[in-house]
Amino acid sequence: QRDIAINQNGLFDHHMISEHRLWSFPNYMNQSICYFDLNSCEIVKDRVIKKNDGNMSTRFSSGFADCYWSALYKTNKYLKFDLKQRKIQLYETSSEIHAAAICFDGKYLWISSADNSEIYKCTETGEVLERFDGKGEAGGETFARLYTTDQYMIALPRFGDFIFFIDKRTDNVKRFYLEDIDFNLKINANKASKFLKCLKYKNKLLFFGFGIDAFIIIDIDGMK
Repeated sequence: QRDIAINQNGLFDHHMISEHRLWSFPNYMNQSICYFDLNSCEIVKDRVIKKNDGNMSTRFSSGFADCYWSALYKTNKYLKFDLKQRKIQLYETSSEIHAAAICFDGKYLWISSADNSEIYKCTETGEVLERFDGKGEAGGETFARLYTTDQYMIALPRFGDFIFFIDKRTDNVKRFYLEDIDFNLKINANKASKFLKCLKYKNKLLFFGFGIDAFIIIDIDGMK
């Protein structure tokens, strides 16, 4: 309940735990990264990720192991912050991508486009290997979050009307339409992101909504 006295224009977009510390990463550049030490209960402003444009957003971030990944919104640049080594690296993709969401699965980097429903499969250092077209009809920012399991890359819709699956073993794709689950889950462009979180439990995937009062459970073996 302690006040960390941070500019509220830099609302925290992503949180992760590494080495007894709960890390909080802000939505905008030139804002402090903070962590809460779970042993001492101390809150520390660790550092500021500098960027000339203070309004540059890093939303739709993700974490893998002890590394934080975030795309510089609507650019082809992205950050990797190793929390153990306290080392920040800035990369650029080999193709001009206007990034929205980003996710690393331990081998490949996945980036969704802020312009359309495309998703890019890249190496860790930004070489674009493949492009997948979700064929969404909602325009830009179709996919707000990316999530990976051992088998699937999963794209969660911002204003799109389906959850998009890419089978990482075969590159086959599948669309899970929200209206097929419940008619009330149809797209509403006046609301915020449809789904912002996916969790895996045994052979189930749980999707938590934002802007709707619902969550979805999918059997990933049969996609039911």
